[in-house]
Amino acid sequence: MNKKPRVASALALVVAGLLRTAGGIDAAQEKSGEPAKKVFRYCNPIRSEAIGPIRDPQIIKVGDVYYLTGTTSPFWPGTVCPGIKLWSSKDLSNWQFETFLIERSRLAEDVWYRDRFWASEIHQKNGRFWLTFNCRNESEKHPHKHSCGLAVADKITGPYKVLTHEKPLTRGNDMSLFTDDDGRTYAYWKWHWMQEIDLENVRFIGERRPIFSHKRDGWEKTGVEGMFVIKRAGVYYMLYSSWTRGYEVGYMTAGRPLGPWKPYEGNPIYGAQDPNRCRETGVEFTGDPNSPYYGAGHCTIFTGPDGGDWICAHHHTKGCGPQGSDIHLGFDPIRIENGVIKTNGPTYTEQIIRIP
Repeated sequence: MNKKPRVASALALVVAGLLRTAGGIDAAQEKSGEPAKKVFRYCNPIRSEAIGPIRDPQIIKVGDVYYLTGTTSPFWPGTVCPGIKLWSSKDLSNWQFETFLIERSRLAEDVWYRDRFWASEIHQKNGRFWLTFNCRNESEKHPHKHSCGLAVADKITGPYKVLTHEKPLTRGNDMSLFTDDDGRTYAYWKWHWMQEIDLENVRFIGERRPIFSHKRDGWEKTGVEGMFVIKRAGVYYMLYSSWTRGYEVGYMTAGRPLGPWKPYEGNPIYGAQDPNRCRETGVEFTGDPNSPYYGAGHCTIFTGPDGGDWICAHHHTKGCGPQGSDIHLGFDPIRIENGVIKTNGPTYTEQIIRIP
């Protein structure tokens, strides 16, 4: 009579043990007699053989799957990369290669988007997936230098149709999109413009405006890049990065998607500093001397395992090898308190996040 309950009880213990081993249940809660809670464990940087070195990462969640794209190695001028890749993961830890969104080997030699793919992003709108990418043809004879392109697909894994095959949207880099609650979409790109965009007809609308109006000094004086916009509680937040002291992230706020933008007085909020870089640029080093990073930046925001906002960025590890062989994915939760973005990152020890 009691055999079935005993079997069920034993099975429950085995399952609980497996979940604890995988970091799925908070052991401290279980010992205290309180109901066990699921947790998410991670440790930056996220080194993955499937991904390899990556810059400018973007994570987007579709259903219960996380997808990742970004800049693949080799990174530097004069080199070429194989194209735009897409990876997937169910747990943010174990990643697998899905497909090429755009593959260089399939492109004609004279096409403008061929050699150096940079900072790709995927945005959802009207049930479709819009891919922004930045690229150039390294041929000295080619008229188009680094420029921004647009592609679209019905599924995140593609196939993607390049809508800017004949010519790019505009000259520039790091293009990102933001769609407001009213369905209007805006583009932001380096150097350093913002404008409404009609995705379906592949054209800009209205006035093209400069993004930055404040004097950029201190941590951002040598240049900024990697804009990414979110809207929370009616406030628009534009995150962006600078390489002045290493690689760091700050943000600005606005009441409208085209600004004007006001920088947060406590910038930067994320990143790491390089003492050598600080000396080169004449800026005081104020970073964490124990940090394993020389920089962490070019961020995007995604919905994390706890349902909140998380920042995703690439992390330059000290001792970085040739062609950025030790630049990897990293992420941390953020929170907005009284209109201010706060985070404990970039972290470099094991983190335990309780899942509601």
